[in-house]
Amino acid sequence: MISNDAQRLIDAAIFLHNLTISPIECLAIVVLLLLSLGVSAIPGVAVVVGFFPLQGVLGRVVARIRQQTLSKTDARVRLMTDILQAMKLVKLYGWQKRNSNNWFVCNRLFFSDG
Repeated sequence: MISNDAQRLIDAAIFLHNLTISPIECLAIVVLLLLSLGVSAIPGVAVVVGFFPLQGVLGRVVARIRQQTLSKTDARVRLMTDILQAMKLVKLYGWQKRNSNNWFVCNRLFFSDG
């Protein structure tokens, strides 16, 4: 967790200057396009600017899908951790023989198609 947060801070420090330099670069590119292509550069710039809202919408959709995926992954990892801890407990106390019949019944119930 901490290393993940630290990595995000490092990434923010690396890319934070893009907030200031990106508008200046875009303006310089538009000026250079207008100087080299003339008025025909305006439709191209309009198409690029027109796709900005689409990028925002797609970003929100991807973020929502990622959040749903992470919640399902967390639930699966939590379940597997509980199962592995229970297996360790059973092994530790030597309860394999006593509970083997119960496991087969639970296994059939859990993995049955009904």
